[in-house]
Amino acid sequence: MTIPSDVRKYSDKIPKSIRTSMRAFTGSECALVDRHFASGSRSQQGNCFINVAKQVKKHGGRSIYGWMLNRHSGLQSNGIWSWQFHAVWETPWQTWMDISKYYLYDDYNQKFTIFWGDKSRRADLIEGTAYNSVVAFEKLPPPHYYETFSIQFKVGQLYWTAGDITNLRKLSQHSGIYRFLTKDYKKNIELLERKYGLKKDGRKLVSVTGASMIPTDVLFDFTIS
Repeated sequence: MTIPSDVRKYSDKIPKSIRTSMRAFTGSECALVDRHFASGSRSQQGNCFINVAKQVKKHGGRSIYGWMLNRHSGLQSNGIWSWQFHAVWETPWQTWMDISKYYLYDDYNQKFTIFWGDKSRRADLIEGTAYNSVVAFEKLPPPHYYETFSIQFKVGQLYWTAGDITNLRKLSQHSGIYRFLTKDYKKNIELLERKYGLKKDGRKLVSVTGASMIPTDVLFDFTIS
């Protein structure tokens, strides 16, 4: 993926092991994308794929998919680099803009989104799918923290994560694709019940059979947000 000439590449503050893993995973480079919102755009938070699709329909350009750095306090200080699947707008004049609000950037008044474009992965707004977050570790965290992760992991390798940063899957163990559970995607809701015996109840998943445990795998296959 080619980054527009007026979009600044960003790599000097990302550790070499993380850069290597993300380049291999995405086939692209990291960039600083200008954050630009229209008036009243607060409602756009958390809906980046739809926000950009609407912008493209109204003004032209195209959706650029990739990975936004999760700038949660304490992650990078512990050597944890978490990347959330995201979309930015490529304008008709071929620059990139992040038009979707996100509290981890808003709360710190960040002017740019740290964004790693992806050459091949896309959200599908017809089928209602996108991708789970990925995470890589610059170093091993303290022992008491390391022990909370669901699998043993290696420094510098990427893993899928869902629901909680400590819940990991190897890239080879899952496609990374999750399905939206909204009224617009009834087939996904039906699949949830057929595959896991679960249904959505507000912002929770509940068993239709009375089972008390929710399988961890469901967090990688579906999102209730």
